[in-house]
Amino acid sequence: MRKLIIYAGLLLIGSGLYVVLHQAPTTPSPAALPKYPIQKVQIGHEEFSLLVTRTQKERELGLGAVRVLPEHHGMLFEFSEGGQVGIWMKGMKYPIDIIWLDPKKQVIHIERNAQPSSYPKNIFTNPAGTSAYYVIEVHAGETTRLGLQKGQSVDFIQNDQ
Repeated sequence: MRKLIIYAGLLLIGSGLYVVLHQAPTTPSPAALPKYPIQKVQIGHEEFSLLVTRTQKERELGLGAVRVLPEHHGMLFEFSEGGQVGIWMKGMKYPIDIIWLDPKKQVIHIERNAQPSSYPKNIFTNPAGTSAYYVIEVHAGETTRLGLQKGQSVDFIQNDQ
């Protein structure tokens, strides 16, 4: 009888572990994102919702403050004065594509598949001699999937007020 109870207990524990380990992955909810303003943009033929950084602290944290990024989401950094803008991967948990834009919102540089492990050794920047006014971060692979290239425009969509 004691063996039967032990086997039943092990079966129950094993079943519970199986259920936990084989659950379908959940899609992260946009509700879990920090409460930043949102700017909608069109990259290629798809719309993205970008968290807009407002403070120096938000810029320094970047997507490192976002544990899981939902599909078609990203982050936008705006700069009133253009220049060479460095982006680091401090605190990041997933790779990203980084897009630098000029004042007309045309792509001047793309860093594809920037890895979290690159920090602190690498800081990614737009090329010398170019001035970035906007930087967008999205999931790694998005710029390739959408065929985004230097010189193409990113359309900023008027937000509903």
